[in-house]
Amino acid sequence: MKGLLIKDFKMLMLQKMFLVITAGVMLVLFFTNNGAHIGYVISYETVMAAILIITSLAYDEMDNGMAFLVTLPTGRGAYVRAKYLFGLIIMLGVWGGSLLLGCLIQRFWWKNGDVTEIILTSAVMLVLGAFIIAVMVPVALIFGTAKCRVVILAVVAVVYAVIFLGAKLVSAQAVQLEEMINAFFEQNMVLLLGECFLAGMVPLGISYAISASHMRHKQF
Repeated sequence: MKGLLIKDFKMLMLQKMFLVITAGVMLVLFFTNNGAHIGYVISYETVMAAILIITSLAYDEMDNGMAFLVTLPTGRGAYVRAKYLFGLIIMLGVWGGSLLLGCLIQRFWWKNGDVTEIILTSAVMLVLGAFIIAVMVPVALIFGTAKCRVVILAVVAVVYAVIFLGAKLVSAQAVQLEEMINAFFEQNMVLLLGECFLAGMVPLGISYAISASHMRHKQF
């Protein structure tokens, strides 16, 4: 499995120009508008890092590469595990690096705001990143990466629809949505992080089971 991970990271380096430009834009936004964009930028970087797993799967599909990879001594199960591990490493690495840098800039450069809010907001975005990985990997393995991009758009549309309908429902029940959100974020930090961890691991576990089962029976 170590070899599969090395392969994925080598392929990721083929996009180094995109990664450098993205990092540059992130730094520019960190040092503008009194740091107001820091939380948003960290969230955006986290989601983009999760989506990078599609690129890895697309490279594997080229020139019947998938048929070759599953014949390696590591086996099909290791291939699936490597994909999820690669996605999580990239997402957590980008999240952790941008969060650390963002909090340092917020605290020592701008000297305003509360880094706790940034930490909690970005932790919630980790759940979204985990959900993206959980959806994309089995869809890409079963239907191919081309259709996976369509699924991404569908998932985004569904998420926005759920948020819109949820806001309407909450409004109809005379409950302030802002108060509910504030109550969620005002929980004990350890409890909130634990909830985010469980909310991310459950879909990943279900997704892995689907992907592993499919790969065991897939004919190339």
